[in-house]
Amino acid sequence: MSMPVELYGANVLEIEDGESLSYPDLQKVVRQDGVDIIRVVNPAKDLILPAQDDGWFYGPASVRYAQSIPDKLDSYFGGLSHNNRRSLRKALRGFEMSGLEFRYERESVVDDNSLFSGWLSLYDEQINGFGERGRNALRENFSSDSNAFRDFYGGVDGAVTVTQGREGIYIVDGDEVLGGLIFSMFAPGEFLNTGNPEIDSDFGPVYSGSYVAYSQRLRDDLGLEPTFALYLEGLRHVVDDLNPRLKRSGERLFEYIGAGMDTNMSNHLGSGVTLSKLRMGFTPSPDIRRGKQLVYVANPDCFFSEFVFFVYAAADNLNLAYVRNPEAGESKIGEKAFRSFYPKMDVYDVRSGELERSG
Repeated sequence: MSMPVELYGANVLEIEDGESLSYPDLQKVVRQDGVDIIRVVNPAKDLILPAQDDGWFYGPASVRYAQSIPDKLDSYFGGLSHNNRRSLRKALRGFEMSGLEFRYERESVVDDNSLFSGWLSLYDEQINGFGERGRNALRENFSSDSNAFRDFYGGVDGAVTVTQGREGIYIVDGDEVLGGLIFSMFAPGEFLNTGNPEIDSDFGPVYSGSYVAYSQRLRDDLGLEPTFALYLEGLRHVVDDLNPRLKRSGERLFEYIGAGMDTNMSNHLGSGVTLSKLRMGFTPSPDIRRGKQLVYVANPDCFFSEFVFFVYAAADNLNLAYVRNPEAGESKIGEKAFRSFYPKMDVYDVRSGELERSG
């Protein structure tokens, strides 16, 4: 059995050969000292129910977000609740009045003249600001290709081809990059991995936001919501620019816009990330590339003041679990905001170092 490792500011013990564990093995693991979170990847089926009865959570190791692309932007807004529609329209109006502009960069190269370089500095600064909880996913996943992103476009005479690639949408003030969102394109069958081939094999093409970063000046000084604005600009870009070009060239249109993939049941993502994606209309789906997992929280104090993660409900559908940890500070969002999306979500409280189910 491996030793726990320091991960995102918590001592995490990950057991990859979950299928070989017995129920007594799980009980021994729980008693191991110096562990905050225990993950058992791909556990044997006969372990799941008894482990859940003992306080383990069962869910996917990661979650992907996507929603259908409408024919026009007004149709997208019409599908949102009144409050969420008002918030997103306010985000758009704020940028329209700010004098800032969106710029695109199809081939992102790290040099003194690229928009990507200015954005990458913001991304590194943002991740470093998280301290020991920070995770520089971009540099982890693209360390071998960190000097350049492949050109998003190909084909003859500038025609768009549906092939994997990336492009950046950036917020700029003159020559200064104040924020941006890197979008990745996925061909059918590449984006989802729920474990159901009938769903996964033809899901796509997907235009998905992958990495976002911005200067706090946008929020603190200008009162803007950059994440909302960047995703909305990405959606507008697909509806007004990319899909018409794909149609003219006889290619398959983008059918979905995505909001990337998040690690599930970890302690480094704040609840605001999840709520923002839900408010924008994205639907979470389990992603089992990294497996399904049983998770035991041995030390709930490693969490933020509030924390959410997804667990499996009936038939591998997802439900939300919400954790309040008042010892880590006051909750800034609150349970009610999430109940509008998951009325039957499970709620837990951290009391005296223990995780207790509320109600």
